[in-house]
This record gives sequence, structure tokens and C-alpha cells, in this order.
Amino acid sequence: SVKAITYYTNGCSIEQVLDDKIAVYKSESEVEVAAWNGCLPLQTELSLLNEEAIDVTWHSGDGRTFATSRAEIEYSNPGVFYPSVIYTNQYGCLVEYSFEEPVIVYDSGIFLNDPEVIESCTFTEVFFNGDMGYDFWEWNFGDGNTSTDKNPVHNYSDPGSYTISLTTNNKNGCRTTIENYNIIEIPDITPQATYEVVPGADCGLFSVAMHTNLKVGEKAYWYASDALVGTKENIELSFFTLKDVDVTLYIQGAGNCGKSKGIVVKNPWPGCEIVDPEEEEDDNVVKGPLNKHTFSSCSAPFEVDFINPTPEAEWVQWTFSDGTTSTNRSFSKLYQSAGN
Repeated sequence: SVKAITYYTNGCSIEQVLDDKIAVYKSESEVEVAAWNGCLPLQTELSLLNEEAIDVTWHSGDGRTFATSRAEIEYSNPGVFYPSVIYTNQYGCLVEYSFEEPVIVYDSGIFLNDPEVIESCTFTEVFFNGDMGYDFWEWNFGDGNTSTDKNPVHNYSDPGSYTISLTTNNKNGCRTTIENYNIIEIPDITPQATYEVVPGADCGLFSVAMHTNLKVGEKAYWYASDALVGTKENIELSFFTLKDVDVTLYIQGAGNCGKSKGIVVKNPWPGCEIVDPEEEEDDNVVKGPLNKHTFSSCSAPFEVDFINPTPEAEWVQWTFSDGTTSTNRSFSKLYQSAGN
């Protein structure tokens, strides 16, 4: 209520109580927050529970406004935010309410450079390092297999490109997924070879033309009797033997991976027989002691089978012009370089 006192110059005063009254209303804001803190992206709901409130506008604290009494807000950036609400209450008063406690949004990310591309060979182990995570690890190796180990080891058995993802917790306790943690490249190396055998003039002498197709970045390594005999797609070898010949083709990929393939070259002289010189001569055999014959080849390496020249001898020693010797009665000799 309001009371008025009027003073006059003659010293008199009149006290009067006004009929009108001044009302001052107390505004109590009832608010509710679904989540005060959490990991990015944080979804929360800000609610004004005053039923008589009108013209409600929420301020999220990051520059956005929502004209509703119940605002669903998603914070897409980490930080500390102080939301507030402005509304008109049932008495027509404009009320502004600010929270004393902030909404805290934690960063969910894990800093990682561009994904590392790792070349791996099939049937080999790939080691993964989860030191950037905390408490929880879930690996997806890109081939349908997973692991919850911190530092798993995984075997890839098929060629291809595999993108590795890791779900883990960061230092804030926020779970995040690194979609491109690593990229595993396993090259498709499939050695294939064809060959053509050309019999020579003498029984047991023949040449072999061998061929393979290389992809970009691949290299070929040909081996015969464990010796390197060529590094090109097409090579030609010469042999003097009545046995089948084992040749190995090793394909080296663009990186460190490679595969080998064994090829058995069939001998083109199945009817030949190397015999002792005292045995009866026949047009289909190699005559006499082999050290009395001259054999030639167009290219090295050149493999020759030496057979016991004197069956009745108790001891045999072979001496070759390249400085090597042997006391075996029969064996195969591989000449690595050209010469006589």
C-alpha cells in the first residue's frame, strides 16, 4: 500500500492512504537440463517448466537461439557453455534466467596423421599399435575379423586393400572411432610360367625357352639347381641331362612381397640311355666317356650330367677347367658363365 503525507506552510500536515496498491511479483524460474556434460557431440534438452510462461527463447551459449520452452540442443564443438532463457511470466513480466553451472562438452577426437599405408604379404602377420587409446579397443581389420586387444596381431590370407578402423576411448574418456587408422595393401602376386623345349642334336641335349608375364612394378627371378639363371620375362636355358629339370620362378612385387612357383621341365629324350663305353653301340645312346665329348650351349647357365666313365674303377675324380673337382661317380655340373 501507499501512504501520502502533505505538509503545508502553516505547519499543518494531512496523511492520506491511497486506495491503489503497488504489487511486486517474485519470479521463480523452474528449469531442467537433461545433460550437464558429456562427449562430443553432446545432445541435451533444456526445459522451462513454468507452465504460464510465454514467448520463451533459449540461448544455448554458443550463439544459437531456440524459440520453444523445451529446446533439444546438440553441441557439435567442445567447450564450456552457459545457457540462458528469456520469457514472459504469468504477470506479464520479462524474466531472464542464466545458469550458474555450465554445460561442458568434451572433445571425442584422437589426433592421428594421415593413415599409414602398410604393404603386407599374404599369410604374414601385421602388428597394430593401440597406444593412442585408453581402456577400450575394438579393431576392425577390414576382412570381417575383429579384435579387442590393445596391440593385436592379424594374419591376412587373401590379396586386396583393407581399411582398418579402431574404436577406442580418448584421454577425456570419450569413445570415438578412427575410420582410417591404417590401410593394408596385399599385392596379388601369382607366378605363372610357360615353356617350350627344343631337343638338341645329341641325346640328352636340349634348350628351354621360358616365359612369364609381369605386372607393373614386378620383377622375375629364375632359378635352376638353386642358382639364379635369369631376371627377365623371357629366358632361354640349355641342359645336357636325361632327367627332368626343376626350375623355380620367383616374382617380386612392387614392395617386399613375393611368391615362387616350381616348374618341372620334362626331358625330351625319354628313349635315351647313357651307357658305359664298353657296352654295345646303339644310335639312341650317348657313346663313350663323357669327358671325351664336346658339348656346347648358346647361353649360360648350362647343366651337364656326368656319368661314371669307368664302372670297374675303385675311385674317380673329376677335374674341371673352372677349378672345381668332384669324386662322385655320377653327378650334375652347372656351368654358370660362358667359356671353354
